[in-house]
Amino acid sequence: MGDLFQRLVNCEANSNENVWAHEHDAEDITSHLTSLLNARRGKLSHLSHYGMDDPLAMMEKLPEALPKLEKDIVDTMERYEKRCRVLNCHSRLVLDDYPVCEVLLNCAAVVSCYSQDFVPLQQNTYCFQVLLHHDGRFRVNLVS
Repeated sequence: MGDLFQRLVNCEANSNENVWAHEHDAEDITSHLTSLLNARRGKLSHLSHYGMDDPLAMMEKLPEALPKLEKDIVDTMERYEKRCRVLNCHSRLVLDDYPVCEVLLNCAAVVSCYSQDFVPLQQNTYCFQVLLHHDGRFRVNLVS
């Protein structure tokens, strides 16, 4: 995390860092989104809304709960990953062996690099694939 912070802080000073759309930066965000979505809401007293509600409980209510799950994922991403602004999100159920299912979301997001004064230096659009596996774990992948 320190490495990412240093790159964000020094991004304006180094002209090479102004070209911020490096693959490893998107991978940093992908890693953070994975950790964020797998954190359980209410576990951190100082950030009571950080993370997601129990996904297994929500999976029991599928497919009716799919719009709420999608909204919760997008809201959580935008609230706690400030570098991302979700443009659109499409979700669907992936039925392998009933009643085992997975939820697949494809999210297009604008990712921004900011200067020390929080002025956007560069924005790029990425597609993140969010998979809620039947074991209740989220997996986030950067789609090229």
